[in-house]
Amino acid sequence: MIVGAVHNAAELFTPEIDELVAIARDWRRGVVSDEYYLSAVRRAYEQSKRAWEKNTIWRNLRTLREELGIDFDQTAFTNLAKCVLPPRENADALFPLVQ
Repeated sequence: MIVGAVHNAAELFTPEIDELVAIARDWRRGVVSDEYYLSAVRRAYEQSKRAWEKNTIWRNLRTLREELGIDFDQTAFTNLAKCVLPPRENADALFPLVQ
């Protein structure tokens, strides 16, 4: 697993990730299944990786994966950065529940 705290949202928010944000909101509201959401995450990351690897952080991660002999699809990613959240807010601010 690669854990990051990446603060370059402008480069990370590809059209596919923008679509994933909408799917994540639907998943949080129970509109789409867990399986659909996880499939969307995989698809968005796979489709975004070419754009991401143009920036320094992801190029460095690619180099690290290559050194370890690990392919992109063998890597679990998580990002601990809360850079899109206002100070002292929690993740609920990103995905407000629709009652």
